[in-house]
Amino acid sequence: MTPPERTTPRAPMAPTAPASIPQGAATGLIIVGGGVMGSAVARGAVTAALFAPARLTVVETDPARAQAAADEGWTTAHDATGALAAAAPTDPVLLAVKPQSFDAVSQSWRGKLRGRLVLSIMAGIPAARLIAQLHDQPLPATDQTLLHPATPPQPTQPTQPTQPTQPIQSPGLPPRIVRIMSNTPARIGRGCTAIAPGPGATAEDLAWCSALCRVLGPAVIAIDEPLMDAFTGVAGSGPAYLFLLAQSMTAAAVALGLTPADADLAVRHTLLGAAALLAQSPETPDALRAAVTSKGGTTAAALRVFESARFDQIVADAITAARDRGRELSGA
Repeated sequence: MTPPERTTPRAPMAPTAPASIPQGAATGLIIVGGGVMGSAVARGAVTAALFAPARLTVVETDPARAQAAADEGWTTAHDATGALAAAAPTDPVLLAVKPQSFDAVSQSWRGKLRGRLVLSIMAGIPAARLIAQLHDQPLPATDQTLLHPATPPQPTQPTQPTQPTQPIQSPGLPPRIVRIMSNTPARIGRGCTAIAPGPGATAEDLAWCSALCRVLGPAVIAIDEPLMDAFTGVAGSGPAYLFLLAQSMTAAAVALGLTPADADLAVRHTLLGAAALLAQSPETPDALRAAVTSKGGTTAAALRVFESARFDQIVADAITAARDRGRELSGA
């Protein structure tokens, strides 16, 4: 049998250097929202020894979440005034509330973040809207360049980040914005995260954000903000696609006679093993698929069903729909 044609192999995924913020950089972080992603950042930052637990200030109005944060040893606050009183002037702010809560949350923070680095992990809220709702002064004509951030560098092999620029408490200077998008595997330190510079963000800010985001997982990608919705469609929503595949495979296995427990175990470990092989192998996905597919064999029979259903187009349409919905939500 003629071996399948292989595309040019790529280098296997190299391990990313552990997150590291040098001594002298911001000594703390204000996290607005103690939910899943906010807690994942806080927990990861402490585990990576980026900050002492007490230097993380979590702003949370839900009593149960506030108590959970306090139990972790994090400083808690109920509102912006309390958070800023507990934090250092150089501490960046991470907005980790649900997008639909931002209108209410922004009222508490409006005018209090002049010149400060603000990170937003909220989907669908562009940097321009963040500025409009957080800043309480018109931007002076001389500062219009702040609205045109430079193309971000690619922090694939990050060096030690420098300290975020010291905040300048100028009446006309807005916060410096960096948008972040990650996904649910960040809960176990295996997330894939994109960072996009917004108004006023500097190269030092991006390097600092890259170091922080590595607590969520080894893959941190710097992109331009207009690509955030596309990244969301691929990586932000991507885990749901895999979980849907797992759900369908498990149901099919049970229908063919496996017990639910055996089907669940087989599917979980098949997907886990395949994902690990994809991450570690120098082969492309196409080559790895071809290596499993013998002519006239069982895998070939299964793949013909996928092909007849236009599987590639279904995936493309799904990712595009997610991208387009993100644009709708952001008003783009």
